[in-house]
Amino acid sequence: MHPFRVVILFVLFSCACSQSLHGQLLKEAKPGSLFGPFSGRASLEAYHTCFQNPRVLSQPTYLRINTQQTLRVAGIPVGILGYFSTEPQSVYASNFVRVYLDKDALRSQLEQRRQGALNEARGRADQTKAILERQKSQLASWQNKAEQAGSELTATQAELAAKSTSWQQQYIYNGVPPADSLSQRIGALQPNTDVDYWKNRTHDSLKLHYLALDTQQLHSHLADAQSHIIQYKEQLSTLDSLYKTDTARLGALKRGYEGYPTTGTELARATLTGKAEKAFSGFRQLQLGSAQVLIHPYSLNGTSMRGLDAAYQSGRWEVEVAAGAIQSVGIMQFDRNRIPFKRGAAALKLSTGGLKWKTGLFGHQIRDFPTGSAAACTERFYNQILGVYAEGNPRKGMWVEFSAATAGFRVENTRVRQVVYNRVSAGGKAALINKAYRFKWEQQLVKGLSAEFLTQFAGAGFRNLGNPFMRSRFEEHGLKLKGAVFAGQLQLAAFYKRFHDNPGKLESVTHLNQGYGISMQTRFKKKSIPNLQFSVSPYEQGNNHPDSLLRVNSRYNLVNGGISWRLQRPGFQYIIYSMGSSSAMSMSDTLRVGMKNLSIQQDLMVGRGFSAGVTTTFTRTRPGVDSTQSNTWQLRTSWSGKSLQMQLQCHYAQFLSGAYRKGVSFIFGTSFHKNLKISMKAGYDIYHRMWGIYHQPAWSGLLRAEIRW
Repeated sequence: MHPFRVVILFVLFSCACSQSLHGQLLKEAKPGSLFGPFSGRASLEAYHTCFQNPRVLSQPTYLRINTQQTLRVAGIPVGILGYFSTEPQSVYASNFVRVYLDKDALRSQLEQRRQGALNEARGRADQTKAILERQKSQLASWQNKAEQAGSELTATQAELAAKSTSWQQQYIYNGVPPADSLSQRIGALQPNTDVDYWKNRTHDSLKLHYLALDTQQLHSHLADAQSHIIQYKEQLSTLDSLYKTDTARLGALKRGYEGYPTTGTELARATLTGKAEKAFSGFRQLQLGSAQVLIHPYSLNGTSMRGLDAAYQSGRWEVEVAAGAIQSVGIMQFDRNRIPFKRGAAALKLSTGGLKWKTGLFGHQIRDFPTGSAAACTERFYNQILGVYAEGNPRKGMWVEFSAATAGFRVENTRVRQVVYNRVSAGGKAALINKAYRFKWEQQLVKGLSAEFLTQFAGAGFRNLGNPFMRSRFEEHGLKLKGAVFAGQLQLAAFYKRFHDNPGKLESVTHLNQGYGISMQTRFKKKSIPNLQFSVSPYEQGNNHPDSLLRVNSRYNLVNGGISWRLQRPGFQYIIYSMGSSSAMSMSDTLRVGMKNLSIQQDLMVGRGFSAGVTTTFTRTRPGVDSTQSNTWQLRTSWSGKSLQMQLQCHYAQFLSGAYRKGVSFIFGTSFHKNLKISMKAGYDIYHRMWGIYHQPAWSGLLRAEIRW
């Protein structure tokens, strides 16, 4: 089907589904169902031009489709990612389908679950603490009541004892016989001179009677307060034990919550529900189909693989496994066309450690598949690597990295079995011909000043088909100092690097490159002050070739400098950035080449929707070749609203040779509801006297559409 027919069908499908997808595809799953709700997006990009710039790798007409969906299976988020392109070049035509564990969604789901458990435990602990504080307050109140009742009881008892003794003494002193009751005594009194005296005594007797009653009541209050005190102390003991339990559980959940997923402890999974969640919570990565594998720079590193890539963590141990087919990339050349997956690979990485230190093993085996009718006479490569690594900060202010590996490589299915650098009898670095190592050490010397040391080596026989473009046959040493002063507003750095090939002296010619560099950068806290950056890097390179015609001894110097300034007001912002560079190389005493470049970029933003910018670039070379010296201008302006965006771009590049390139492009974008976005770009360019082309017009069109559900 023609690409533009696919575009029309995609747009019609998007418009038809934009209304119904939001209501139909986002429905929640039924309780107890295996498959949960799913969401995703699909994007399309179509491009066509009547003339293709020879320096552009993409095709003059192409169609790219990218889809991504997330489906929950038994509560586990599973992602499906697909990409398709009509281009034959491998740079863009990496068509693939990938099924993977959406670890970000799973982590978010588990964090929400653990956060809910934390909130529940925290609420329970807070509730227990509130009851505990309330009980303590009531206990203190009853203790105060008991103390007050005890004090009143003591005072009343003392008063009762004193008045009772005084009354009895007075009674005995006056010789009055006792009566059955005080009322009878008062009624039997006759009017005489002692009436007032006996009335006073009767009043004292009533006081004694009421004091006795008060004493009994205070005894009752005191006993009641002591009973409440005992009861509250028992409750406080129970609540205190419960509060300690809740606090301990909350602390354990916090440690598990904060440790996941870096430590993979069991506490991190203590609040998970469901066997599937507990089984998949330890996976750091799980991919099926096409995947970009990252085992180690000395093993599979950014390699496109069709197969399985999984990493599982349990406690202090972590294991990563990758197995499948990788692309048959050549060792000495690279093919831009689609590269077949005809090379089998299996890799393993096992590591252990904590937050401060981690060590492990890694390795792989790679072998070409004997496929096709010409398999009997086709060379096949075999590669195996085994290595160790360690990294961490054993002491405060220190960071250490170390990696070492040994490689085996051979070419199979040939008349004469070829073994590349299998054994070398010479000593020194020649004995490490199929080895590689890297050591990096960083140390904070004082506050604001740190040092970094790096040394690495790779022998000529170290071949890595998992990272085929890895640099080999070299030795490098480097030292760097970094510092910051004035509260980090001025940052300084200096380094020295020495690089040479032929470390085992297996060849007669050795190339050497060494040099140093210094850099300075400002980060002023006050926004109105311009920020500066500057760096200079002188290098020297050469070789010891026995033929003076091929011997090289040159010097190279690179200087960079820039300034940026921002002016910001309410509803207004202006930014200017200027960057210049100068490079010079002395091939000999008479042959000197160099290039100077100056770029100035200005941007203006008014309000929330309007912006405009201008970029100018000037390039000059020495010797003055007119076809490499140019002046370039670019003008851009854009406006964006709630659901509409528009942008206009103009550019003009003028070369001193008389060649030029100029053009204009217009971008229009809009969104329909929340599910569909469409943007279109139309451009017109003219090439004149470039790459042997004279006045060549080029029309181009680009369409992007994205639908979400």
